[in-house]
Amino acid sequence: MGKTTKIYFFEKENFGLYFVIGVFIVIIVASIGKCHTEKEIIENMAFAKGLVTNCSSSTKPPSSTVEFEFRVNNQLIHSICTTKLPRDGLRERVVNKYFPVVYSSKTPDFNRILLTQEDRMDYGLTDAKTEEIMK
Repeated sequence: MGKTTKIYFFEKENFGLYFVIGVFIVIIVASIGKCHTEKEIIENMAFAKGLVTNCSSSTKPPSSTVEFEFRVNNQLIHSICTTKLPRDGLRERVVNKYFPVVYSSKTPDFNRILLTQEDRMDYGLTDAKTEEIMK
């Protein structure tokens, strides 16, 4: 009888290829989720006043995580986002301060805090509208 050869799906020679394919799939799925969230926010856009409660920084990649909360229909929503704002003095500039938050009126858990003028302009938020929200 002939000798049978077992073929292994994850052979050492192919590990790098499988790893790259896996990373690629994760990136695609994450991008699709982010696009869905952004689309949901834009289609059902609403604004609220949000309070930054904490922030922390990392060096790789250089970014900061901002924790914030805001109210929708008397429900307190806690959320987290990342920002590329300069880390130096960020805590003093944002923690315990209020900023506009854009969110989906259908799904308030889909939200973004708008820390900069550029962020606000991305959602068509004028200075007058920002002042109205921040009252």
